[in-house]
Amino acid sequence: MVFLQDTIEDSEDRKRLNEALLRYRGDKTKAEQAFNLVEIPSLFGKSSLETTDQEDVFLADRLIEMWRCRLKIVFPNREFLIRMVSAKETGGELAVMFHTIRSENKG
Repeated sequence: MVFLQDTIEDSEDRKRLNEALLRYRGDKTKAEQAFNLVEIPSLFGKSSLETTDQEDVFLADRLIEMWRCRLKIVFPNREFLIRMVSAKETGGELAVMFHTIRSENKG
């Protein structure tokens, strides 16, 4: 599994990962999705209400481009799905998410 930097750093993080794997019945893709989802407005902290939806989408597009390039460099033999997740899908805020494409994910 591949996670955003600083996501799994200590025993508490590994415990959260193990709990997620139990919750998702061992589905590594769902665990990656849960840990690799970043809500765009939250990146701005207290200033999150100062950005427009259009600015949030612009930033999400840039993050997708950057993550796609970085993942290709660091993991050249793996495939990833990197996508924007609507506020409706998250139940809250616009987000960006990635996960490894595994053989069971291919259609």
